[in-house]
Amino acid sequence: MKPDVKKAPDRSGILAARKAIDPYIHRTHVLTSTALNTITGCHLYCKCENFQKGGAFKFRGASRAVMGLSDSEAARGVATHSSGNHAQALSLAAHKRGIRADIVMPENAPRVKVSAVKSYGGNITFCKPTLADREATLQSVIEKMAPWRSTPTTITVLSAVRPQQQQNCLKTHRPLTVWWCRLVVEVC
Repeated sequence: MKPDVKKAPDRSGILAARKAIDPYIHRTHVLTSTALNTITGCHLYCKCENFQKGGAFKFRGASRAVMGLSDSEAARGVATHSSGNHAQALSLAAHKRGIRADIVMPENAPRVKVSAVKSYGGNITFCKPTLADREATLQSVIEKMAPWRSTPTTITVLSAVRPQQQQNCLKTHRPLTVWWCRLVVEVC
């Protein structure tokens, strides 16, 4: 079922996203820190998404988006611009679906990120390292290849990130507050 990108997901949407991506993702660890709990005055749970496939939580969102495409949409492939994690995530998700991924990366992108995108089968087009050049190059790729466009900030991606949060907090029936740093921090 393709997610509705025009509205924020409700509980049933979150559970549907979790079920849809479960075969493709790692269940990553949650760690706590007595020192951080003492400093903040609350209980913090740090999600170790650096151990996720593709090295970041973005693989969850990319998987939900790519696996949610219809067969005709998927046949067109996917495209995005990114200097790293989203590029890796989309390339890996597309590889698992068996479809093309066109990735626009700035010419100064970290070599390790470029290597990872290539290893996942992403087709890279390099551009100058400005947002305007990235957008223009992506538009050119889209006009040539007509793929489905993915951005790191679409509701589709956000709705797939939430299953990682509820993976550990769903049973508490308490609201979630999410702080984004280098790690996902959950307050349950």
